[in-house]
Amino acid sequence: MVGYFMTDFFGGDLNAFSGFPPPKFYSYFYKKEKHEKGEEMKTHKLNGMTIYLNYDDAIAAAKIANKPVMIDFTGWACVNCRKMEEGVWKQPGVYELLNEKYIIASLYVDERIALPAEQQDSSVVLKKRMTTVGEKWTDMQIANFQQVSQPFYALIDPRTERLLNNPRGNTPEVKVYKDFLACGWETYKGQK
Repeated sequence: MVGYFMTDFFGGDLNAFSGFPPPKFYSYFYKKEKHEKGEEMKTHKLNGMTIYLNYDDAIAAAKIANKPVMIDFTGWACVNCRKMEEGVWKQPGVYELLNEKYIIASLYVDERIALPAEQQDSSVVLKKRMTTVGEKWTDMQIANFQQVSQPFYALIDPRTERLLNNPRGNTPEVKVYKDFLACGWETYKGQK
């Protein structure tokens, strides 16, 4: 058992415990970089994919790449989010759709990085002044989707910022999630 846990130190995956430990990019070293860069931290890598940490950056990248955006409302402390990333996103068919057809915006609703003063707006939804990045994404999720669950996925056209299909919550069934992504991609292609 100890040998199995030791593989994690050398880059191995602990699939038997998927979702319980934090993801590798949330290691001590990543946290240091995140806190040094604060709001300037634009992306991170997950499963070899570039993940945008800011909605506006993802929209801009998607317009350039001519791809739709998958908004991933997630949380650092979200076990089901890690299970999706580690157990579903890596699966054949799903991985290719995510990596090749979409720009991913992972919006962490529990992110504690302070918002710049000029972005600290009052939230009608949260009924308080938003001071953290996480509060900004929480407000966005509630205002636009009337949801507060994570994970929560919405596929949108970056040109119109309209939905491509019905958003989904936690979807551990690989075929169902793959069909969700494929449907969004086909809708996007049909709107060009």
